[in-house]
Amino acid sequence: MTHRDGVSSDRAPRTVLFGILLLAMELFGSCAPLFRPDTGISDIRVEHKKNGCLVTLQGNEPVKNVAAFISTNDWLIITLVGTTVDFDRLRSWRTDDPIGDVAVVGYKSSVQVTLKLTAKFRSCEVVPGNDSDNVEIALFNY
Repeated sequence: MTHRDGVSSDRAPRTVLFGILLLAMELFGSCAPLFRPDTGISDIRVEHKKNGCLVTLQGNEPVKNVAAFISTNDWLIITLVGTTVDFDRLRSWRTDDPIGDVAVVGYKSSVQVTLKLTAKFRSCEVVPGNDSDNVEIALFNY
């Protein structure tokens, strides 16, 4: 969508929704981390494709809800509701192109995994219909 002054606002609804989600988590949940070893998300895998990359967060329990977007400063921000992460494993994960860094923040009922992208991508999409405990996010090239 483009405003009459020519400024694109495609990211505006997602950014507002994400801000509301963060505010709600701060107001209604504590910042107690959800970091437990050997549960939830424990590894990251990157698979290069012709039209981009497939990022897989490998887990061993179902994830209730997932939201993902690419920030204006090239961070892939993934919010996982109703799961935990193995903080030590993710923090020590050896980065793989196009991911340059990993940051993890835990809240009472959700976890945010943030991946610094070393390449530019047009968009991302959570891959639906994944019957495993893994979370797949497709990154699309320009």
